Amino acid sequence: MTTLPAKDDAHLIDVSGRKFHPAWLRYSCPCARCRHPESFQKVSDLSSRPELPVAAHVELDTEANELRVDWSEQPAHRSHYPLDWLLLHSAGEQRAEDLDHTVRWDARTLRARGVRWHEADACGPDGGPWLDDLRSVGFALLTGLTPHGLERLLTGLAPVFHTEYGRQADVKAVPGAEDLAETESALPAHTDYPYKVTGPLTQFCYYAENRATGGEFFLVDGFKALDDFRRDHPHWFDLLVSTPVEFEQVYTSWRYLYRVRRPVVTLDARGAVKAIHLGHSHAWAWDIEPELCGEFYRAYHGLVRQLGEDRYRWAHRFAGGECAVFRNDRILHGRNAFDPRTGVRHLITAYVPWQQLESRIRFHKERRFYFSPHERK
Repeated sequence: MTTLPAKDDAHLIDVSGRKFHPAWLRYSCPCARCRHPESFQKVSDLSSRPELPVAAHVELDTEANELRVDWSEQPAHRSHYPLDWLLLHSAGEQRAEDLDHTVRWDARTLRARGVRWHEADACGPDGGPWLDDLRSVGFALLTGLTPHGLERLLTGLAPVFHTEYGRQADVKAVPGAEDLAETESALPAHTDYPYKVTGPLTQFCYYAENRATGGEFFLVDGFKALDDFRRDHPHWFDLLVSTPVEFEQVYTSWRYLYRVRRPVVTLDARGAVKAIHLGHSHAWAWDIEPELCGEFYRAYHGLVRQLGEDRYRWAHRFAGGECAVFRNDRILHGRNAFDPRTGVRHLITAYVPWQQLESRIRFHKERRFYFSPHERK
């Protein structure tokens, strides 16, 4: 055990080369007095404490794998921090971890890396290689899936995102289609629901049957394509980030006219690409200043053209029982035209909030830090 000198609020506490401010440590105290013992939500009254906490005594106990801090406050308070929890939550660590798990790809790099198919019976909601693929390359491929197996998987990942079609949607070529997906036409690379505010979605495209000629399905990593577009056309990229435009969808059967105004590309706080929302079939009359319209059109046209290039496309003719699962605000998808006269092409789509998957992965990774009440000091 190492006793560290007491620190005032102007100093940082060093743990294995990582710096921690006393205010951060006091704010993050995991004890049962500061957090509710079952829900783990904060219950301490921040307004009753000093403006900036002061550490009176600091001990680093490597044998017990914890940092202990006595605080200069009344009543007296001691905090216990597991060292691996501290290192996991040190400044920038979680953001760096998110980046480490994202593997951007194009057709060439994906061929070199290889794609994995996962037996559906081995894919559950609590982790495994299929979720590793979904988190890294943005999609996972399942085989041997049945309609019952799809429902089982969706139930385990609940809640399911409901659309106008319900919990799941049957996608076939039908007369009087209200969506291009229900025709035999080719669909260029797109994300679903650019005209709705849904939050990030995990999309399931399950082929119950596929006997029609044509209709090859393809995926495009929007993050990789946008990285290249940003490098080659920085001005156009900035226009797509800063200029909101309209996407819409009309459903006459349900009497809905959806319309959302937002940029095609969204960045996170670090300036990295966070999401792409693009479905050209849903593009509406842009509300853009005439002086800007020409340059924006060039940017939009340039991106759409780039997303259509074979170098970004992974294509596959899916057979019955195969399923693609992907993150809808990163991975674009599309299909070639098909001939419904040559056989049945029955696709079932479903959606789960992407946050559900992220939260499930995070829970299993960090569950050891959420102690039962009798274990919490």
